Amino acid sequence: MSLSIPSLRRFLYVSELAPTMPSTVVGQILRQSRERNHRLKLSGALLFDGERFCQLLEGEPDATHALMRRIERDTRHCKVKLLLDTLDPAPRLMTQWRCGYADHDAFDAIDAAAAGDPEQAAHAFLRLLPSCDLSS
Repeated sequence: MSLSIPSLRRFLYVSELAPTMPSTVVGQILRQSRERNHRLKLSGALLFDGERFCQLLEGEPDATHALMRRIERDTRHCKVKLLLDTLDPAPRLMTQWRCGYADHDAFDAIDAAAAGDPEQAAHAFLRLLPSCDLSS
């Protein structure tokens, strides 16, 4: 019997822009994320609603885990709440990494879904994407 080792780690989190940070730091976060996630071959999306971030990250387990730990320590974020952390042999939910803007309160449905079932939070995130202003 052969054991299948999960080849994909998936994270979903919400956080707030730290109150001491100017809004201009959001552009810096997007530029750095775009470059780093491309280099690390991570897929997913980072959304911002003017106050909060919500990001789905998926990729190689060690690289994705290290990036999530880095995000948790990043002083530009506060109140980081991990909604989903899973190892999964299934294919990626997204083929590339994207970023964009979401309407205020759009993340509430994702947070509520995570309370019942973390996997449903990922699906709520994916359902939100078509209504967001996204770029690659």
